Amino acid sequence: MIKSIELENYRCFYKHKIKFNDLSIVVGKNNAWKSTLIEALRLVSIVTNKYKNLAYKLPPAWFGVPNIIGVNPSLKGIEISLKNIFYNLGTPPVKITVSFNNDLKIELFIGEDYYTHAVLYDEHGKIIKNKIHAKQCIFPEINILPQIWPLKENEDLLNEDYVKSNIYSNRASSHFRNQLQFFYDDFYEIFCKLVQDTWKNIKISGFIKGDKISGQQPGLFIEDGTFVAEVGWIGHGLQMWLQTMWFLARCKEWWTVILDEPDVYLHADLQRKLIRFLKSRFTQVIIATHSIEIISEVDPENILVIDKSKNISEYSTNLPAVQEIINNIGSIQNLELIRCWSSKKFIILEGKVADISILKIIQDKLFSDSEEPFDIIPTTHVEGWSGWQRVIGSKLALKNIKDMSIYCIFDSDYHLEDEKNQRLSEAKVEWINLHIWSRKEIENYLIVPSAILRLILTKYTMGCPCLELVNEKIDQLLEEMKEEISDNYSNEIKNKNKLKDVKTCNKEARTIVNKHWLNNNSKLSIVPGKKMIGALSDWSKGEFGVSFNVTHIARTLNREEIDTELVNVITAIEKKSIFK
Repeated sequence: MIKSIELENYRCFYKHKIKFNDLSIVVGKNNAWKSTLIEALRLVSIVTNKYKNLAYKLPPAWFGVPNIIGVNPSLKGIEISLKNIFYNLGTPPVKITVSFNNDLKIELFIGEDYYTHAVLYDEHGKIIKNKIHAKQCIFPEINILPQIWPLKENEDLLNEDYVKSNIYSNRASSHFRNQLQFFYDDFYEIFCKLVQDTWKNIKISGFIKGDKISGQQPGLFIEDGTFVAEVGWIGHGLQMWLQTMWFLARCKEWWTVILDEPDVYLHADLQRKLIRFLKSRFTQVIIATHSIEIISEVDPENILVIDKSKNISEYSTNLPAVQEIINNIGSIQNLELIRCWSSKKFIILEGKVADISILKIIQDKLFSDSEEPFDIIPTTHVEGWSGWQRVIGSKLALKNIKDMSIYCIFDSDYHLEDEKNQRLSEAKVEWINLHIWSRKEIENYLIVPSAILRLILTKYTMGCPCLELVNEKIDQLLEEMKEEISDNYSNEIKNKNKLKDVKTCNKEARTIVNKHWLNNNSKLSIVPGKKMIGALSDWSKGEFGVSFNVTHIARTLNREEIDTELVNVITAIEKKSIFK
């Protein structure tokens, strides 16, 4: 993965640093020079794609850069205009520094006559001086979708070497069918599957290979129900989608994939489908865009705001900040309303922000191909059991959105049964789809000994972890927490009836706890889940050298270890049905 890039003396950037996440949506005003960033990454990709086969030598004395051994990648064929490449029409050289997550680094210099020199560093900071050293270092692959256009009505068969040498150039759209022919054995089947998996009712009917002797032109045939047509005769939106899928079919899942304004020619629904697909498939994705639909599909911390007036471009922090970005772009659209109209779902949680992350992880296990991941469905938190009136207010605020489904999830905590039943009755009167966890909180469903053991076994550095030890520790912690649980119930009973004396409250609380203390499953339903997992992590850290949190356990769960209640709740939201 790319960790960061620093641009010096490059076009509009005097000295500017940008850090990258696993998902970075690059936005900014029209004159923010987002495409300049993509252009710089394209230059770096030439180095990462060729560094093992280039000659390693010192730069010429006239170049004006440090006299350090490196490589001289050719910029021929990339079709980037290098006019005015030096900041403020100044003097060379340009310096582009890219750091990677595996601690490798590249310094790319561009000088007069656009001569290039790249210095490569290994993970120890040592300069790579020859091909032998280079082949020992694995620089991440960077693949950038070239500028694509609607397809030509037909193509003549071209020279294979010419087509392959221009696969990432602006001629890519003109060579689409030729690319399919010359890379048929490697990627055609992957391409067909991608198309059919991502566009409902569309199938690749077949491909006819071109032949120079007979004059046969290469042709790709698309089937939509009973209608079959050559790709040159179908709509531009589908043509753009096919080209994008062809590019992605050639990308490995662990590569860095970069797209520059992929929303051109794509309908809003396709833009949303594209970003969801990219998020689920690749280790690192970087997209420069103005698309409000794409922006609305990601979390604020994934939105990178390019500002050439600053030394560092930073990520957004919250939805209001993202809305301000949208306003600056020039759109009058409201981000939350877009999300509501898109998903027709709204989730209300009682409190913890982490709850939606846990639900999303479990959703991925149950519905790996979901088109509506929970982290892009509009969500709000009402800060506790007392926030019920805010739930009712949210329902009223969304009443005019047709077919809107509102899902509300509350923790049981230590609320009494009659109190929970009363809340459920109120929800029915208000037509609110409410579910109250039967266990104290969502973390209680993650106290799964077998999953915790697997987590420890993947990383342990000492001791001999086994299921018996995990169960023993859980039993010990349950007994240690029993009195605290009883006190919490006693406080709840007292709060509901101020006239009861403390002795009576304690007695009633012990009765509730003792009813649960018949087996471990019942005990684990009322234990403080988050606190229990924290205590188990501390114990594991001391015994086996492994610490963990709720997210780690959620990701470790197997399908059969997910509690039926969790499955039912997530399925109801996924299928847009009512809670049962």
